[in-house]
Amino acid sequence: MLLESHDSEVRMPNKVASFNARTISWMILDFAPNDNFEKQEQVLDETETIALEVMSYFKKCREDHAHWLYGKYEGDFEMQKVGPIFDNRFGWNVIIQIKNQQKMCFEAEKWNFPTESV
Repeated sequence: MLLESHDSEVRMPNKVASFNARTISWMILDFAPNDNFEKQEQVLDETETIALEVMSYFKKCREDHAHWLYGKYEGDFEMQKVGPIFDNRFGWNVIIQIKNQQKMCFEAEKWNFPTESV
């Protein structure tokens, strides 16, 4: 498993709440020779199964009131086939989004604004 990247998108649906949606991408990869299409298909099938098993665990966690994912992960995900990359590795890139509340309160005392002299 390879943690690929994460991005952030702040959403402010109203004047009170703000959320920081983190898009996280991770890959499940395995090796298959570049000229062996049967092995590539086998690797893709196996890595897809692993990715779906991991996502079923995420589903379980998001439904558990005591788990940190509860209320932060809505359950949607995207899977993209990848390969060949990293020396003939094939597999799946899984993309999920986790939503956190994000404090967006301006604190003037943390800033030093220049004042105009008269």
